[in-house]
Amino acid sequence: MKKILLGTFAIVVLVLLAIWSPWLRWNFDLAGIFGVSKPEAIAGLQVSSLAGEMEVFIDNSSVAKVTPESSPYILDRVEPGEHLITLKRTGEFAESYSTFNKLITFEENSAVVIGFNIGPDEMFSEGHVIYTTKKENSDSESKLTIGVNTKEFNLTFDGLPVEKVDSNTKVMTLDFSRQHEIKISKSGYESLVFTLLPELQSDRDKLKGSDFNVDVQLMLQPVEVNNI
Repeated sequence: MKKILLGTFAIVVLVLLAIWSPWLRWNFDLAGIFGVSKPEAIAGLQVSSLAGEMEVFIDNSSVAKVTPESSPYILDRVEPGEHLITLKRTGEFAESYSTFNKLITFEENSAVVIGFNIGPDEMFSEGHVIYTTKKENSDSESKLTIGVNTKEFNLTFDGLPVEKVDSNTKVMTLDFSRQHEIKISKSGYESLVFTLLPELQSDRDKLKGSDFNVDVQLMLQPVEVNNI
């Protein structure tokens, strides 16, 4: 009797499936059903300390502590989208230092790169933040936009002086065929030197669909006070 009931139930189910197919309405993950996972959309974060120990926060949650010796700290699983990045000095006199805060949009399959030295005040802090944005036109050349916290700075690109930049921003085209070194300098400020792209050509090729942005914080040189 049970077998007859089960057989009848199976026939009814098959008839209903023939009339109304759930495949037209349900979004089945066939790859997941058969054990094939989809590529995960992730971004990355790389933080280097230029001086002292810093604590790294993402959206107010502590993720690591980093020193110049242990730099860079690399987090390779960050959800794409906007995140608040906070850097704080640690140690006995941590309260005497300023705090770095920046809301950054993380792009899929790209990393945000930060190198920073947190001082007692923003004017006496220095560092750089590198992040990407998707190009509006995939066929256009990639742009490099360098923004500095002061006007009339000197820019050296791959060892060659470019020009003195009168504004806070310099925009130029970007070549992915090699690594690039950038030097930002200005009289009365400490110079800052850093590299821009990944070391491997295969990694650089993956970023050709992006524009690059660099935010630079130059540090004022302390003024010497002579005793009279």
